[in-house]
Amino acid sequence: MNTAIFRSGNLQNVISLDPFATQRTEITFGPGSVIYGSDAISAVMGFYTLSPLFASNGKTHVAGNAAMRTSSANFEKTGHADIAFGGKKWAFLTSATVTDYNDQRMGSNGPDEYLRREYVATIDGRDSTIANPDPEKQVSTGFRQLNLMQKIRFKPAENWDLNLGIHYSGTSDYPRYDRLLRYRGDNLRSAEWYYGPQIWSMNALNILHSGSNRWYDNFSATAAYHFFKESRHDRDFRSTERLHRTETVDVFTANLDFEKGWKQRHLLFYGVEAVFNTVGSTGEDEDIYTGVHQPGPSRYPDGAKWHSYAAYLNYRLKASRKVTLQAGTRFNIVTLDAT
Repeated sequence: MNTAIFRSGNLQNVISLDPFATQRTEITFGPGSVIYGSDAISAVMGFYTLSPLFASNGKTHVAGNAAMRTSSANFEKTGHADIAFGGKKWAFLTSATVTDYNDQRMGSNGPDEYLRREYVATIDGRDSTIANPDPEKQVSTGFRQLNLMQKIRFKPAENWDLNLGIHYSGTSDYPRYDRLLRYRGDNLRSAEWYYGPQIWSMNALNILHSGSNRWYDNFSATAAYHFFKESRHDRDFRSTERLHRTETVDVFTANLDFEKGWKQRHLLFYGVEAVFNTVGSTGEDEDIYTGVHQPGPSRYPDGAKWHSYAAYLNYRLKASRKVTLQAGTRFNIVTLDAT
């Protein structure tokens, strides 16, 4: 999920994933840069989503799940459903989750700096500071989210497996709560500070082949297209100017991965990868009274391109029942055009 604008900070892309559609999660501690690149210099988080199953014993596989959840801390309302069908050669899975979070309520023994004693409301076109009758209610923390997933699986022969995955995640606007707590003098600094809808979509085709030969025991080829969109919107207290900054990223990826083992002690992984990022970034300043929009500075260079080409080799030796030795190398070329 990493892109040219991925970073640590307040906006984490991991919230785009649907926990109800996640089959398992793996966390690999330590450097994973040989296989995954420099972004994985300290650890790797791997998320594996639900996969459709084929028919077994000549019987069509049919399965489904449904769940509803609520929470008193933020009046959460979540609904989820997934259904799967599997035949001899074709299998399908559809998943959908809708979530609505209201404002978060903190515990009575929480830190005082998180209390929401007052907030800004715009009344009759004028920003006013309103006393919060319930300071433990963190006004302006709620948001909504929709997750959709479609999987199609085809097995043309015993040692071939084709998987198509279509993923979509979208949120509503959601406030940047920590920015809404800042003061400038006696007044709250910001009248508005929120992220626009965070959109993530991915279409991925994966081809697996198993069968021992000279070059590999298992082979995987993956081609994927990702689209990301995020935006920031803010306005100072009693300012007429609202700032809009919008970013999009189009990502194309291609991976070829091979695995070869011998004598039950030796295992070799090798492969190549290509990643192409194109960044769209715009800025706009809006006068909230006149409705006039003016071009503003963008967060990143609009039209910037970040590309990566890599090849890797990883060797693993099972020295004994308790000892495994591993060595690897990666060659990476990165190009950037951000003029």
